[in-house]
Amino acid sequence: MKLVRIFGTALALVLAAWVVWQTDWSIVLKSLSSVSLVHLSAGLLLVQFQICMSAFRWRYTALSIGQPIGKWQAVREYYLSTGLNQLLPGGVAGDAIRAYRGRAQDGSGLARSATSVILERLSGQIALLMFVLVGLLLWPDRIYGTNKWAVLALVGVLLAALCLAVLPVIRTRFTGLANDLSAAFCSVGAAGYQLTTSVLIVASYIALFMLCADATGGALTIGAALMVVPLCLLTMVLPSGFGGWGTREAAAAALWPMVGYTPDQGIAASLLYGAVAMLGAAPSLMLLFTSKDR
Repeated sequence: MKLVRIFGTALALVLAAWVVWQTDWSIVLKSLSSVSLVHLSAGLLLVQFQICMSAFRWRYTALSIGQPIGKWQAVREYYLSTGLNQLLPGGVAGDAIRAYRGRAQDGSGLARSATSVILERLSGQIALLMFVLVGLLLWPDRIYGTNKWAVLALVGVLLAALCLAVLPVIRTRFTGLANDLSAAFCSVGAAGYQLTTSVLIVASYIALFMLCADATGGALTIGAALMVVPLCLLTMVLPSGFGGWGTREAAAAALWPMVGYTPDQGIAASLLYGAVAMLGAAPSLMLLFTSKDR
């Protein structure tokens, strides 16, 4: 895992260098200079929604596997972890700290806390993959170079094969995790709650990207956003760099021409997205110095 993170960070640095080299910064800076206060304010509000909804999802997941977490504690710790994920290398350090700080005092300890964090993040990634698949369905046939449905069927078969290969490993080596998965996702009402919250959260990420694209002069339709934004967000899942910087911009530069815009416009929208996300998590810096580790 350490080698993966080192490779991921190196990849992010290489991609960031490529973006810096290839970008016409006069166009990007002109686009960023046109951002209005209305767009910025709306974006910051969306970030607060994302963090609070994610905190509630984490609390629900934790409670479902027997880890008690209060509402304010969940929101506070999620703000902190989001801010640290933006600042620390790897993009997951904040989650690790959230797991450590969230360890229960009733004897369940760090393992239970880490499990709740892992399952909460898993819920979000499942929803993101759903949006990615929807976006792939919207791609025109010319992008695939062959029959779209054949390619999508192949992707589906590969994903199904991966799941079939992983499930036995989970059952044999991680029996406790399998039980927690069932409690968090398959108990009465759990699937609906996880699906609803995670879809809303990912939809808000896409909405924020659309807002940033509009603010920088390259408004995306809903269809265009579904085609390109989930793939940009998917690059941020990789344990690389700082808060997705570099990989996200490289993805935007590659994908924006698919929907009729230049790579520079994609980079401008992506940079603004990252800046708004970081500013929105700024309260975490205050929490870092004022909250106490239990």
